Amino acid sequence: MPTTTEDRIRKAWAILSPPTTNLYNSYALPSPSGDEVTRLALDKAGKRHLLVPTRAKLDISSDASSVLLVSTPTLGFGGPILDYLDVQCDDPELNP
Repeated sequence: MPTTTEDRIRKAWAILSPPTTNLYNSYALPSPSGDEVTRLALDKAGKRHLLVPTRAKLDISSDASSVLLVSTPTLGFGGPILDYLDVQCDDPELNP
């Protein structure tokens, strides 16, 4: 039976642990087009991030009252340095 995207995401969250030295510990999700990959990541505090590569320079601000925080970091994961749309959920009770 083929692995679904949902299965891959569950697997990623199950194997990720907070990093000890890097900013993130991440898991690359396969890209059907072979382009830059979206990553699921944990930061040192154990918060979850969805990192989506973007070629657009985005000017984004998060609503301070929201549990979804959005930023646009420039990151490298052993390959080219890319701009990402970083969506972070600040409430671990919503992780499931």
